[in-house]
Amino acid sequence: MRDDKVQCQCCGKWMVPRPIFSRGIWSNGWRVGGGRVIGSICPFCLNEDWDGVERVHRGVLFKTLALAISVFLGYVYVFVREILKKTSRFW
Repeated sequence: MRDDKVQCQCCGKWMVPRPIFSRGIWSNGWRVGGGRVIGSICPFCLNEDWDGVERVHRGVLFKTLALAISVFLGYVYVFVREILKKTSRFW
């Protein structure tokens, strides 16, 4: 077997990183989606930054705001296109 151990930059111990899986949604006793690897942690200090790389975590609020802004920009695009259709004779 290969030697897959790496040294954690936080606690200094040699370890094999443990994967973190996405949750998915439970519906009628069945899990829908999820099970995808989204990161890894050190099993000793439980830190995601075990390799010394700073990661940006985007929470639910960030994702909700991004969705709202993209929907708003979509409506603005359609509104401007319709205005240009009505005022221009080339559309």
